[in-house]
Amino acid sequence: MVSCPLHAAEVTVPINAISSSGVDGIIGTIVFRDTLNGLRIQPNLSGLTEGQHGFHVHKFGDNTNGC
Repeated sequence: MVSCPLHAAEVTVPINAISSSGVDGIIGTIVFRDTLNGLRIQPNLSGLTEGQHGFHVHKFGDNTNGC
């Protein structure tokens, strides 16, 4: 049986660094959590250079494990 957290109260996802050469590896995680006040997004990242950074979210970001 495959477990797909499509409607979970909390989901932790790995975050990859991206550069001009492609995917550079995992730099941490982001926790997406349903709260009474809306969606809470909590990053836990390391190894970033100084300055501004951004990320984007795919509606169907994880297509592994049959999800």
